[in-house]
Amino acid sequence: MTVEKITGSYQFRCMTREQKDIYRKDFLEIADPTGFIFAEKWLEDGYRKWTSFIHSIGVKEEIKEWQETLAIKLQATAITQIATQRDSFQALKWLADRGWVEKSDKRTKEAKKAAAKVDEAVEADMERLGLKLVKS
Repeated sequence: MTVEKITGSYQFRCMTREQKDIYRKDFLEIADPTGFIFAEKWLEDGYRKWTSFIHSIGVKEEIKEWQETLAIKLQATAITQIATQRDSFQALKWLADRGWVEKSDKRTKEAKKAAAKVDEAVEADMERLGLKLVKS
């Protein structure tokens, strides 16, 4: 199967799954989250066309999936490299703490304290006004 430069979103939308998979595979092999190298290699107008291309109807969802897959691939590669650093306390601690898992609350201690003060002030105002918070 011949692979040629992509002239636009319409051409991409009209491609077969097999054709799109060739570009997807190359996107993941290039491993450039900015898309610059892929765009220069495969888009007719290079990176100038990339921004409009990735936001086109019928292309956006596909490219988003590629980008998410690439992000996971890069994260896995980084974790693997960290895991090989057996003499690094920080690397081992990060692995033991499952550092790659997103934390639910990334606010700083100061931000948490400020939010708690706001909550206290709101509760005090509600009490002063004779309002009660109903929790379900």
